[in-house]
Formats: sequence, C-alpha cells, structure tokens
Amino acid sequence: MATGNSVIENKLVQLKLIVGRTKKILESGNQEAVERQRRALRTIVADIDKCKMEEEARMIDEKKELTEISEWNSNIEEKLSEADKDIHDLREWCESKKRECEENQRKQELDFEHELFQTRLKFQNELQAAKLKQE
Repeated sequence: MATGNSVIENKLVQLKLIVGRTKKILESGNQEAVERQRRALRTIVADIDKCKMEEEARMIDEKKELTEISEWNSNIEEKLSEADKDIHDLREWCESKKRECEENQRKQELDFEHELFQTRLKFQNELQAAKLKQE
C-alpha cells in the first residue's frame, strides 16, 4: 500500500500535468474544454489539500519538527498556488465569454428595437402622407 507521501507526490505530478495544459486549453477558445479544465484543477487541488492535511497529521503523530512540517507544507502550497492562479484565469475567461455573449445578445436586441422603431416611423410617415393626400 502506498504511503501518504507517495500518494501526495503522485497527485502533485497529476497537478503538474493538468496545469501544463491550461494555457493550450485557454488558447483553444473551447468553452467546454475550459470548464472541464477548471473542474479538473479544482478536483486535484481539493484532493491534494486533503492528502496534505492527512500527511501533516501523520507527521505530527511522528513528532516531526514543526519547522520541517512547515517547510514541507510551504513546498506543497507553492505548487497549489500555481493551480489557484490557473483556476482564477480559467474563471476569468469563462466570465469574459459570458459577458461577451450577453453584450452580443443585448446588441442584437437593441438593433432589433432600432429596426422596429425605424419601421414604425416609416409607416407613420406613410400614413400621414396618405392622410394629407386625401385632404
């Protein structure tokens, strides 16, 4: 059976692989891929955090020095912070796409309302012209 330390090391390798794909996925512009990447990062970060807490507890049980535990923890946190940045970037990308979609939809609505107003104005002018002709 794997020790807690090897489990967390395996998860850190997974994290490195997943983080390595973020830039390419963002560049692809595929919203589904971006959302899937964000979920994958959040999942692996949560898994690592859970393993980290378990490993810390094991180290405390083994009466390891607090400085050793802190250094180990700091190393893990450094790797997680890169993932946190990627999660933030992915969220920003999704929110930007959502705003862009909403802006496009609003522009279409405004264009339609403008066209409707122009049509209404044209018919009113034609109606007034017809009334003036009849008089």
